[in-house]
Amino acid sequence: MRNTAYDHRLFSVYRPPVPVIAVGNLTVGGTGKTPMVAWIAAYLRTKHVRTAILSRGYGRSSHGVRVVSDGKRLLADAREGGDEPVQLARSFPDIPVVVGESRSDAAREALKLFAPEVLVLDDAYQHRAIARDLNVLVVDGSSDLATDEMLPAGRRREPLSALQRASVVVFTHPDPVTGRVAGEATVRRWFSGPVLTCTRAIGSFVDSAGQMVDVEQVQKGRSVLVSGIGHPERFERDIRALGIEVAGHMQYRDHHRFTQDDVRAMAGAATNSGVQRIVTTEKDMVRLMSVAGAMERLGSVAMVTAAQLSVALQPADTLGSQIDAVLGSGS
Repeated sequence: MRNTAYDHRLFSVYRPPVPVIAVGNLTVGGTGKTPMVAWIAAYLRTKHVRTAILSRGYGRSSHGVRVVSDGKRLLADAREGGDEPVQLARSFPDIPVVVGESRSDAAREALKLFAPEVLVLDDAYQHRAIARDLNVLVVDGSSDLATDEMLPAGRRREPLSALQRASVVVFTHPDPVTGRVAGEATVRRWFSGPVLTCTRAIGSFVDSAGQMVDVEQVQKGRSVLVSGIGHPERFERDIRALGIEVAGHMQYRDHHRFTQDDVRAMAGAATNSGVQRIVTTEKDMVRLMSVAGAMERLGSVAMVTAAQLSVALQPADTLGSQIDAVLGSGS
């Protein structure tokens, strides 16, 4: 009913005066939206286009519009700004990041404060109150959307007909051996536009200060893994693929808000296992950093590093061409 109201213009839609690129998905859980937002932000940076990233800021304790980063300094931690917005702000310290339940309100604030030339919306496929010039739909290539039930019985947020709103579909998590994706036939039944495949790999590591850590350093000795993400098994698989010896994996639910008890448990596991390093994800790192004294405590028993993902798209130039067309045409 809500989509029908938007389709028939019964609900108002805010159209910003600059191009809008939205990234989202049709299912709950980790499909790889944030790495796609990062890819787009990095691409726009190569074009020297002033960019602002907007997000809801899922899991944050604050409400309303909040500036996470002004493009010069970080102004909120993961508790106040949300883990993924803070992760993006740390990865792109020169790009403002603004969160808000209403992406329209966040857009108005970003436009007023930072005068961006393009807005990038994270997790906004269902947020139809703001118009977009490019709608990037991220689909988990390890499963078929047609086999997933609608919420609350399954993970799918919308009917398959929602695929028609996409400008481009990006399949993530192809089979690591064959490179194939599940459910392409389902997508093709509803969507006739460009379809891409996204492969991701751990390309580097960083410490809590954002300093690069060589892969060779992490490969020395053993590590305890810590993750609170949608698919922790993928994280462990990628770590092991680098030849890193894993002594244990402490898994938490996605977006888990770490506590002092969790930190004590991590430190104890590292001590008992005699490992040299605690390895986590960037998203988990920013949540750990919001716990008072966590990095100091963990650092006293092992070195803490976060894995950074590198993303490759096939066909390689399709999404870039779509972005260029949007930038050339304006809103």
